[in-house]
Amino acid sequence: MKAVVLLRAVFDASVGGGTYEGPYVLDGSSQAALGLARQWRSSAPGGRVAGVAIGPPEWEPALRNALVLGCDEVWRGWGDAMGGADVLTVAQAIAEIVRIVACSHQNARQI
Repeated sequence: MKAVVLLRAVFDASVGGGTYEGPYVLDGSSQAALGLARQWRSSAPGGRVAGVAIGPPEWEPALRNALVLGCDEVWRGWGDAMGGADVLTVAQAIAEIVRIVACSHQNARQI
């Protein structure tokens, strides 16, 4: 069984001085969700935690941190059309990635 955690990266305000500069980090909600998923995994023999994000390549360092924080695999979706996509388009992309993740039996760490 897998738990899927939606991940989001934001600019690290402590580095950029509150501006939109500097590295990306996982937001607080993503970190909290990972904590809950780790708790679930400890009580679910064979359970796995998969992180899913819709974000640009610049998010990859933050998403790699999700692996350190307990994700067994992380999947990131992005394409040219996603930059200005509406909420429905993003939701459809997330749903498609979750379908793929739910059906995958990979042990590899995806990014």
